[in-house]
Amino acid sequence: PDAFPQERNLRVEKTSGERRVALVVGNSTYINGPLKNPVNDARAIAKVLRDSGFDVTLKEDLDRIKLFEAARAFGNNLRPDGVALFYYAGHGMQVKDRNFLIPVDADIQSEDEVPYNSLDVNFVLERMDRAGP
Repeated sequence: PDAFPQERNLRVEKTSGERRVALVVGNSTYINGPLKNPVNDARAIAKVLRDSGFDVTLKEDLDRIKLFEAARAFGNNLRPDGVALFYYAGHGMQVKDRNFLIPVDADIQSEDEVPYNSLDVNFVLERMDRAGP
């Protein structure tokens, strides 16, 4: 059987009055190792979330600065009385038990360069945790 059927009936039901925000990022056009599907996947997820009542910010092919700025803005927009969702499609890596999202302009030559040329997932998670959505 097809593990990824063409049509999916994914819908997230909204509770009355709750504020829902989502940041959806799809990175495909990497200078090293471009990918075919992340932008398409991000667009599809953004549509499902919008149809489910989320205020969605969709970002595509972000460099390091724009990826950080998108994560910062998302974190600043969170409130404790709502629901928050972060979705990322693109290259990522784990180094020394830390997870990193790789921007499209990353030129990483060695493991010790990863934290300085990517976005630590904990930055996003800590912002979400602090807001308490």
